[in-house]
Amino acid sequence: MRLLLEDETRIRLTADGGGTLEIDGGEKHTDFSPLHMLAASVATCTLSVLADWATNSGTPCKTSRSPSTGTTWSIPTGWTITT
Repeated sequence: MRLLLEDETRIRLTADGGGTLEIDGGEKHTDFSPLHMLAASVATCTLSVLADWATNSGTPCKTSRSPSTGTTWSIPTGWTITT
């Protein structure tokens, strides 16, 4: 999996079939904040549920169990901070 920190309020989690998690700060070298951690957990949970559903329905998707087959999934996650 690859976690791209697009900016201070946006991440993108991509399941590429790899078994390890790679965190990339992007071109802006964004720091991994607590809000990024929360968004990453939501995106990881969502991706896990979707991948499990796809596997059970016979839809091919790339997971750590079958990295060479199926579709690469990407979950963009963003948030807005209001005061």
